[in-house]
Amino acid sequence: MLSLEPERLDCRISTTEMEVRYTEQNGVSINVDVTPLEESGEMKYHQMQLNFSNVAELRCITLNFYEVNYDTYELIGTNPDTGVYQVHTSEWLVQERGKYDPRNRLQLKHYIVVGYDSYAELLASAYTVDIQ
Repeated sequence: MLSLEPERLDCRISTTEMEVRYTEQNGVSINVDVTPLEESGEMKYHQMQLNFSNVAELRCITLNFYEVNYDTYELIGTNPDTGVYQVHTSEWLVQERGKYDPRNRLQLKHYIVVGYDSYAELLASAYTVDIQ
């Protein structure tokens, strides 16, 4: 069972298009459309970019996360559901930590970023968020 804690953001992913860009020097950037959590009556879309600088591994999966995993995850914590999650008690992270970060200097975490019909999974350190 995946224990997913939504990341604390002021918006939620609301997109059918996800762009993931990986470079060796700059890490991973993920671009998605988002809408504000507090609805003002009109649907305003903004572009959000998540920038992960220290990335050990990246997976891009072309399946609807919620349909494929409908009975294998639970949401934990009190944050609103944003579509960006940190996986607690991640088996993948436990298996790979010894290879990528045996001394825990990078403080890797397992993240899942969910689009409409695709999602990205990362073993990465902290990230920054840019919203336009």
